[in-house]
Amino acid sequence: MNLPGKPKSIRECLEVVFPAIPYCIDLIEDPYMETNPDEMKVFRPVSALK
Repeated sequence: MNLPGKPKSIRECLEVVFPAIPYCIDLIEDPYMETNPDEMKVFRPVSALK
């Protein structure tokens, strides 16, 4: 993944990308990743829930 050079821009990009990472890990069939909903709301389609 390429990120911009400014810290503020990096934070803005990662805030969009990080919520999808647990679902991406599910797609490659690695262990299920639990997240803290107080820290970050993750993207997982309903059909992907185990």
